[in-house]
Amino acid sequence: MSYLPLSVRRFFQFANDNNYKNFIEVFTKDAYIFDEKKKIKGIQAIEKWSKNAIFNPNVKFKIKNYTEQDDRITVTAEVDGDFDKTGLPSPLLIDHRFKLRSGKIEELICSETKHITS
Repeated sequence: MSYLPLSVRRFFQFANDNNYKNFIEVFTKDAYIFDEKKKIKGIQAIEKWSKNAIFNPNVKFKIKNYTEQDDRITVTAEVDGDFDKTGLPSPLLIDHRFKLRSGKIEELICSETKHITS
């Protein structure tokens, strides 16, 4: 296991620090996100998504594990915040599958983890 690329590290760091302005800068202008069964495409849509899904509910991430395979980086993070947790497991572990282009996040697919991490 090697180190996390800077844009991936900053994704979690800026979210945890409530640093909205710098958070948006880790994405390409045409980035794509799939989260909570919704497709988010382009920087303007990502700005709206991040405010509603991360910053307004004060979401915090605790990295538990990460793997690299081909051009994908998967980070499993424990997720907490001020959102409705009804029916969600505790702790809530989410896999964040990143694809990068020119050092920025081009694609992010989020899903509940199907495996146990240590």
